[in-house]
Amino acid sequence: MSRKKKQPSPEARQKRDMQKTVAFWGLAIAAILFVVYAVMNMIYKFAGLTFDSNTFNLVMNIFGIISKIFILLAVALPAYSYVRGRKRGWKIFYWIALIIYAVCVVFDIVVVA
Repeated sequence: MSRKKKQPSPEARQKRDMQKTVAFWGLAIAAILFVVYAVMNMIYKFAGLTFDSNTFNLVMNIFGIISKIFILLAVALPAYSYVRGRKRGWKIFYWIALIIYAVCVVFDIVVVA
């Protein structure tokens, strides 16, 4: 006889659906902001429009930081659910990597050119 597979509880299913939703929308919003960033940058460089340089750079930096934060949300939640059932070393590595990413976003440090 075959055993019946245990169905996940509604709470567990809802939590997993919420993680998927946050991951999807985080990725979608980040992609949109990256496209807006690229289009605005091309307009600024190639169209010869005159913007206030400081204001334009501030807006571009804000778009960049917000998109990086949404990427963090899209990746951090599923990554933690992956690490949650593993040994302590994996969890420590997860938190260290998350902190390094957050510090790089806040201070706008580019590691890979």
